[in-house]
Amino acid sequence: MYENLRDFINRANERIFNDRLMIATVTEIKLKSGDINEEMILSRYYDKGVWYQGEYYDRSGIIKDVLSKKALSELKHLIMNGSKIDFENVAQIKFWIEQQTGIESCSLSVVG
Repeated sequence: MYENLRDFINRANERIFNDRLMIATVTEIKLKSGDINEEMILSRYYDKGVWYQGEYYDRSGIIKDVLSKKALSELKHLIMNGSKIDFENVAQIKFWIEQQTGIESCSLSVVG
């Protein structure tokens, strides 16, 4: 497991999960929610699934189970801070995320 958010997004071989996580992150910042539901279930590449409230989700993972505690904390902090800023567009949010975290632009290319 990758310890921090930057390494998880830039280097992990969880590309499908990572892409959906970055889409959710930018969406939460745009909505100014200030937080992300850490129990959100996102698709993943691996043939692993997760049980949640009696239902099985194939090729999926819960954010809090896939990310390390440190990476999850960094993600929540990023969304909290980003929600306080008035961005004009998604490009500004992506650039800000790159500057704050060191996440590479190619790791954010799937976002809007």
